[in-house]
Amino acid sequence: MGLKNLKEGLRRLKIYHDSCYRYSESASDSTNLLKLKPKEGEFQQLDFFVISIHPSVRLTHQIDFFGNITHEFSLKTKHDYLEIKACLIATVKTQFDLQNLPYGSGHDSLNNDRLKEIFHHYYGISKFVWIDAEIWKAALDSKNDSDDVFQSSCSIMNWAYENIEYLPGATTVNTTSIQAFHRKAGVCQDFTHIMLAMCRSIGVPARYVSGYFYDSGIKSLRGAAATHAWVEVYIPHLSKWVGLDPTNNKVVDQNYVAIARGRDYGDVTPVSGTFMGGGNKRTLTVSVTVEEY
Repeated sequence: MGLKNLKEGLRRLKIYHDSCYRYSESASDSTNLLKLKPKEGEFQQLDFFVISIHPSVRLTHQIDFFGNITHEFSLKTKHDYLEIKACLIATVKTQFDLQNLPYGSGHDSLNNDRLKEIFHHYYGISKFVWIDAEIWKAALDSKNDSDDVFQSSCSIMNWAYENIEYLPGATTVNTTSIQAFHRKAGVCQDFTHIMLAMCRSIGVPARYVSGYFYDSGIKSLRGAAATHAWVEVYIPHLSKWVGLDPTNNKVVDQNYVAIARGRDYGDVTPVSGTFMGGGNKRTLTVSVTVEEY
């Protein structure tokens, strides 16, 4: 399957995320939604987290429909720039090693009315995940004669890695899975949308994950210096979601920090919002740093 090696143990990571909006004319009435704080779980512990906003505002927070921690704020006064900084420290544990990969769920185990009811959001199309005949055929071809959910999902991941060119600028945040599939190029968001479409087309529930990953100082992985995206597929016999990174053909391990999950990018956008004014020239600078702590 061409999987990269996994390492056992824990990883403690420190992550900085800085988004700065600058306007040629003053903006006002800015309302924003942030999904920058990770949830804790069995394999992920949050040790520290802080958000700072300039100009200063009051933040509120809530849990969204998909269980993601969401912060909101409004900035009514005029401003020439808006900077959103987040810093977090997380301890992450690998879920599997190469001797303990989650094989064992046949495809027939997904033909379950209760599963389809619980995870119906992750079985079909969504805003950015669309399926056509060619996507379905590619999924069947890459799956070949596999009857194992994890093996089939890894084969689809490998297909995306081998057949889609990693090419920043080839797509936009609004590109759908069908568009990226036929262009055969994109970034991590597109690799993830394509894999989601392929998995869902053969009945495997799959969801979008946004977050960050650490490149271990090797600088050999794609998409390390930015917000990252990958896929989680549901493995019935374990009753667990398992992460797969099609951009790097890699099982998600202790180098990945998950922030938010949903049907596609639209559900997990790190920073989204609206504002009035701002002039004709507006710039956005995003800086992401991930380091071992």
